[in-house]
Amino acid sequence: MKTHHKYKYIIISLLTVILAGCKKDWLDEKSDIARIVPTTMEDMRLLLNDSDLQLSYTSLGEFSGDDVFLPPAVLSAATNMERNAYTWQKDIFAGSTGVLQWNTPYKQVLLTNVVLEGLEKIRPSADQQTEWNDLKGRALFFRAKAFFDLVTLFAKPYNAQTASSDEGIPIRLKSDIHAPVVRASLEQSYSQILSDLQEAVRLMKPYTALKTEPSKTSANAFLARVYLSMNKYDKALAYSNECLKLYSTLIDYNSVVAGGSPFKAFNDETLFFSRHARLRVLPSSRVASELYNTYDENDLRKTHFFSSSSGGGYTFKGSYTGSILPFGGFAVNEMYLTRAECLARLGNPEGAVDDLNTLLVKRYKQGTFVPLVPGTADETLDIVLEERRKELVFTGLRWLDLRRLNQDPRHARTLTRVVDGQSFSLPPGDPKYVFPIPDYIISSSNISQNPR
Repeated sequence: MKTHHKYKYIIISLLTVILAGCKKDWLDEKSDIARIVPTTMEDMRLLLNDSDLQLSYTSLGEFSGDDVFLPPAVLSAATNMERNAYTWQKDIFAGSTGVLQWNTPYKQVLLTNVVLEGLEKIRPSADQQTEWNDLKGRALFFRAKAFFDLVTLFAKPYNAQTASSDEGIPIRLKSDIHAPVVRASLEQSYSQILSDLQEAVRLMKPYTALKTEPSKTSANAFLARVYLSMNKYDKALAYSNECLKLYSTLIDYNSVVAGGSPFKAFNDETLFFSRHARLRVLPSSRVASELYNTYDENDLRKTHFFSSSSGGGYTFKGSYTGSILPFGGFAVNEMYLTRAECLARLGNPEGAVDDLNTLLVKRYKQGTFVPLVPGTADETLDIVLEERRKELVFTGLRWLDLRRLNQDPRHARTLTRVVDGQSFSLPPGDPKYVFPIPDYIISSSNISQNPR
């Protein structure tokens, strides 16, 4: 058995303890955790190549958002969790004892903590310092990603006025299996995410040979995403700028053939490759007709992103994973749109329109795009938000955007669906914008449940 496989097996064995904070059933595993800490930088690099670190489960939010439509035939094939999320039920997980949306991020946290503790035991030579820095930066990036996935589903949207009193998530910074499970405040949760990422930016190389490995560039992109979710537009602008200074290549969609899966994995726009774990019916779901109808006939996204379904409507095919699995990483297109939004909000519509034009000329049939002309900051912001939704469809970001935009009455919206003749709605600021913590976590840890 390879060394990293041994560590991975033990880490998985300890996962339930880390999640539940329960010791009594794990007496055989309570010996010093130091015995499983990897001892060499090669061990740690192998652990950080674990495929589970590439996964995100926040695509569950797609079912509760407004980009997805599930016709009756698709809905009938959905899991209970998917159906409950789609109709905004109070109980999403229906008593499940293995909720991957919670378990997997905490497995990722455990793995990265083991690596970080292992690195602390190494005193790198001058020749090893760059690699040691990069490994620590990568572990911090992955830990921040897991924490951010968790707050996106299981904590309220960030509000500076209430974040210090709003409940966040349990923050695990050590692999100690005996540590109690306690919810941090939302402010503390975001502070930890930002701290991890800011240190990762300082430590990591600007670029990596493999797009499955994070870099300074992708960490800047991540910071821009986090600050945008916090409505801190000056910070999001600064980090999107830093990202685009390092890398700003866009794909010209005129060079892409609109086939079954038009975009290759690890394409030129990708900064960091990650994918959402497969949910049963998401690949066969339909894009909401309201969204599909916003694409101009000369907009190549209409043909590159969607294909007509024999059952009616249009399914999504334009993932940057090169497959039916949704893209969950970071790409240049998001950074242009983030920067454009921040510029519009900060009173620079001309700069915002420049970024939109840079992106959109690569999305329209050659010779058909008419450059946008700056209007007021508010008018420009409306256009940016519309293009953001059209460009980043089925990436898991719409749920994140709905949560933050609901705090602005001008952009808040009530979502509605009719399923089997019954009408369902999700108003702005509703508690159902926060998913419930799985029941088995509540019962084993006694942490408080999210109201629904």
